[in-house]
Amino acid sequence: MKLYKILLSGIEQEHPLFIEHFPICELSLSKSAIKSTLNDIKNGKLSKTNSPIEIMYNISNNQFLITDGYHRVVQAIEKGNKNISVNIWSTKYSDYYASINSNDLFFNPKKSSLMDTDYIWVPCGLCRGRGIQTEYEDTWECPPCNGAGGSWALQ
Repeated sequence: MKLYKILLSGIEQEHPLFIEHFPICELSLSKSAIKSTLNDIKNGKLSKTNSPIEIMYNISNNQFLITDGYHRVVQAIEKGNKNISVNIWSTKYSDYYASINSNDLFFNPKKSSLMDTDYIWVPCGLCRGRGIQTEYEDTWECPPCNGAGGSWALQ
C-alpha cells in the first residue's frame, strides 16, 4: 500500500509509522518556530534527545507538522542533512496542533517520491496481530507492538 493511502486512512498517534529517511523538504516549518529554535541553539539549548522527531500529517491541508523535534530538525538542517528519522501519525483535524499559514512557512514544502513508497502491514509475532496478550483471565496491551497488532514496513 502506498504511504499516501496509509496516511489518508489515518494513523493513530499512539501507533505512529517510523520512517528512517524522511525528506526535510516535505516538512511544513514555521518561520517563527525556526527563529525561536535558532535563538535557543545560539544560547546553548540544544536538543536533549536523538530519538526520531514526531510528525502529524494533517490530511485536510496536506501539511506535515512537527509535534516534537524542532531543535533536532534545525540541527539537522545546519549539518546539511536532507533527511531525518520520524514517527508519523495522521488525522483530519487537530485542535491542539495548529496548521502553519503560508506567510509563516520557512520554505514551501516540496513533494518527493516518498508518498509513492510501498509499505506492507506486518502482524506482530507475539500477539499474532490481535494487539493484546492474555494469560488465564488477564488481558493487557501487547508490549512489542503497543497494542497496534503489528506495524507498517517497507515492502
